[in-house]
Amino acid sequence: MDELVAGPRRKLVKEIWWSIEDNTLLFSKPIGEKAYHYRFDSDVWLPGRYERRVFANLIRDMYGVEYSDNRLLLFNRVSLGEFAVAVYGEGLRLGVLEYRGRSWVLHATGALASILVSIGAETVRVETRRRLKSKKIRLDSDREHVIVESGSHVGPAVRVGPGIYKVRDMAPKGFRLLSDTGIEKLVERNEAYLKSLEREAVGFAQRLDPGPNKKVYVAFSGGADSTATLAIAVEAFGADRVTAVYVDTGIEFPDTLHYAEKIASELGVDFVVVESGGVFWRELPREGPPSRDRRWCTAKLKIEALKRFYEHVRPRLILEGVRGFESQARMMLGSVTSSPVAPTARRAFPIYEWSRLEVQLYLAWKGLPTNPLYDKGLTRIGCVVCPAMHLFELWDVSRRLYPYLVESILERFAVLVGREIVTSGDWRFLGGPAEKWR
Repeated sequence: MDELVAGPRRKLVKEIWWSIEDNTLLFSKPIGEKAYHYRFDSDVWLPGRYERRVFANLIRDMYGVEYSDNRLLLFNRVSLGEFAVAVYGEGLRLGVLEYRGRSWVLHATGALASILVSIGAETVRVETRRRLKSKKIRLDSDREHVIVESGSHVGPAVRVGPGIYKVRDMAPKGFRLLSDTGIEKLVERNEAYLKSLEREAVGFAQRLDPGPNKKVYVAFSGGADSTATLAIAVEAFGADRVTAVYVDTGIEFPDTLHYAEKIASELGVDFVVVESGGVFWRELPREGPPSRDRRWCTAKLKIEALKRFYEHVRPRLILEGVRGFESQARMMLGSVTSSPVAPTARRAFPIYEWSRLEVQLYLAWKGLPTNPLYDKGLTRIGCVVCPAMHLFELWDVSRRLYPYLVESILERFAVLVGREIVTSGDWRFLGGPAEKWR
């Protein structure tokens, strides 16, 4: 195999401009229109229906006003607890949405308070000349969350004791809802950028062309990243040279296989399902629950099955939807590396430097639907019980959609490591074989 040339292993940063005129997100600086400028060094994306409803419901419960769950929002992953995202909307940073314990918590900003006041939220007036941000004050209220008003500013405050509230933030009055918009408008405003993005990714893949009439294989999980990579492969090599390879571990979401079959058919590529058989259930008693530091499931359910498949076809190029923004470990991979499943092949990542937002807009531009599980609350597509899952994905999404399958797996986990560890979600962080935890 030719010498591998890895991509840049640098800190990835994504610049986005939020146009105030038509409430759209832009990847290029607009000329002649007002826009807020943001730089993100962690992943950003458009939240799905589940996430938007969580945000809107919290606003209603906390402040008594209706904020539509169809508003344009942008999520940016931040480091806080089990799972948290910074929420941007109306061109402003609206707060942080955190999953804590078994429920969602919203840490609102003054900008959100200002917007909510503009659509009818009540305020509690505070007569003072001192700065209120981060201060504790006495209020005559029995609500858990209030919006305080002082002079020309408003801000969210949370009760920390009987009659005692802490003011989280303050912002000027006057922020308002921007115009209604949708993903179609975002695609229209960014079409030239998306064409350039595709051209660059296609060129990257073509430079690794394994040779005339040689098949190119795409690791196809049914997630957005692998769907975008499959579309790039078709543009680069033509549908007749592309094979989408899907691994059925036996504990996948049924929705995902149906989606993968549909996308492969729409793009006109060969679709291969590689089955791992009953390996998960056979290995579970000895290995114990897979964890984030010990994902034996990946090795035994996916890698071994793929090795058997690729041993017969001897691929020269395997494309995967790996993105540097997904994690620090993936950021260090570079865009080309060796393959753990096929020693004859290069393993390459055409969308390595893309954000999840770019993936979403690219798929919308190409007219390709995303996996419906995203709208139901999943942030990534994998097995119904996965150590990489966040607790809300496990309890609020996976178990709700497939209660029998999920409960049967968790019950086996409980027998091996104890019910308390399973209920808390701490099984995701265990190390060592099952015997260690019995």
